[in-house]
Amino acid sequence: MNLLLDTAVWAASVSDVAALPKRILRLIEDPANRKSILALSVWEVSTLVRRGRIDLRIPFRDWLSLALGPDLEVVPLDAVIAAKEHDLPADFHRDPADRLITAAAWELGRILVTTDARIRDHSPARVIYYRFRQPFR
Repeated sequence: MNLLLDTAVWAASVSDVAALPKRILRLIEDPANRKSILALSVWEVSTLVRRGRIDLRIPFRDWLSLALGPDLEVVPLDAVIAAKEHDLPADFHRDPADRLITAAAWELGRILVTTDARIRDHSPARVIYYRFRQPFR
């Protein structure tokens, strides 16, 4: 399976695996599954840390060195993905980052792993959803 992890799933898979249901952890740890994130997720985690919304317990750059392992592809945010975001309905989602991550999964034909019920319910991309549990607290 080709998986695109949304930001919350990626961050939890690095810092708080206890927040992940076993079925999601199995998907992420299965070497047969290809894992990726949109480069925007790096910025999103940095922003969450800076705003005090999450605590990585180590400096951001140290965490990032752990989080960007060799088995994770970082997909660049390019013009094709940005244009695909335009194809999403205006009322799909208000968060620009979630719109871009969804557009990337849709454009690349990847399965989006998310905790966002709005994406689950209205995404044109294939989605694997799990109920969010607050990580890092």
